[in-house]
Amino acid sequence: MRSWWKALLAVVLTGTVAAVVVLRRATPATEDGPAGPGVAEGSTQAYKPLPCLVEFSAGDCGPCKLMEPILEELARDYEGRLRIETVDLWKRPTVAEENNIRMYPTQIFYDAMGNELFRHEGFFAREDILEQWKRLGHDFEQP
Repeated sequence: MRSWWKALLAVVLTGTVAAVVVLRRATPATEDGPAGPGVAEGSTQAYKPLPCLVEFSAGDCGPCKLMEPILEELARDYEGRLRIETVDLWKRPTVAEENNIRMYPTQIFYDAMGNELFRHEGFFAREDILEQWKRLGHDFEQP
């Protein structure tokens, strides 16, 4: 009887660990943690499953600073259709390794389920971001 309980406990613990790993990988890391509220700084977007662009930036990095108004504008213009999030790697250095970030800024495009679709390193113009989303099957210009 005792070994039966040990086996059951091992199965339950293994299942729990596997579920945590799957959920962690399926959710982009945000400033507020892996499950974060899904809201870009200054945005009023409520969390719901939407395609998401996460920018991994760093403090006073020049290209990162150039990206800020672009990301704010995208968050405002496509609120309710596209989630924009930023992660400051100087504030959360472990996130870089967890997400295999080699340079900043890095933008990662995720589908609504949190699966990575595409990544880009360096400055990324607004038009190029929207064109990439179109190539991935998301035309945010359409109502």
